[in-house]
Amino acid sequence: MAAIVAAAREPAIGAMRLLWWRDALSKLDEAGAAIPAEPLLEAAAHQLVAAGLPGEAIAGIEEGW
Repeated sequence: MAAIVAAAREPAIGAMRLLWWRDALSKLDEAGAAIPAEPLLEAAAHQLVAAGLPGEAIAGIEEGW
């Protein structure tokens, strides 16, 4: 999230990227949902969600940014 905020030249674009992440992380809880080909999202699904941390809980970090 920090990299997204730091790289955004326009606040609106940065906000849209953060919203994408929030939505994508939340969708990790949906059974059978396809994970977008994004390495960090795939890692979150395979490590964090697999360990019992819901995607919705992970998505909550977006609010802090």
